[in-house]
Amino acid sequence: MSVLSAPQRVYLRSLARNLRPAAQVGKAGLEPGVIAHVRALLERQELVKLRLLSSAGEDRRLAAQELAQACKAEMVDLVGRSVVLYRPNRSLPAHRRVELPRA
Repeated sequence: MSVLSAPQRVYLRSLARNLRPAAQVGKAGLEPGVIAHVRALLERQELVKLRLLSSAGEDRRLAAQELAQACKAEMVDLVGRSVVLYRPNRSLPAHRRVELPRA
């Protein structure tokens, strides 16, 4: 995955503000079922907000980076225990894709 530019990250953060967390990573941590669920979410929509529960037991930044890497996504933002992931999906209809500003 290509690295996002600063304006693109700012744009994605602004879009993610209105999103509700689509999934939670809890005490089970980053097990294959959680990763598969997040991958499925990224197939349906390019931008996903997740909640890292305190019971996840890992360092939140490390957990967010590992999740992004496992899902082949870009970590856009990490605020508190909320993480935003982005992965472009060209198979989605044009009206459901995120149009990023030019880098």
